[in-house]
Amino acid sequence: MLAALGAAVVTQEKLEEVIRDLVRGGELTREQGAKILAELVARGEKVQGDVGRIAAELGQKIAKWQPVMRGDFDALCARVAALEQRLGMDPGPEEPSCGLPGPDA
Repeated sequence: MLAALGAAVVTQEKLEEVIRDLVRGGELTREQGAKILAELVARGEKVQGDVGRIAAELGQKIAKWQPVMRGDFDALCARVAALEQRLGMDPGPEEPSCGLPGPDA
């Protein structure tokens, strides 16, 4: 978060510098430069707020997500395969019992 804040400060400083150069060169008036800077800063703050909101939502979704580790998945596949074999439901080599390719695929 601090890195984003630092980047925003550097970006605003750079914008101010560019606008000052345009005002010095007579391409903008001070009023135009101030207006452009205010608009760009407001847009940046809105985007930063949107990014923060999206990051928070994503964090909440990831916290609810419970990924399965590969070792756990493989162990479950082995149990399913053993049960299928005991029940005479061996799918054969063309169709893995887990429905997913192994780690070498």
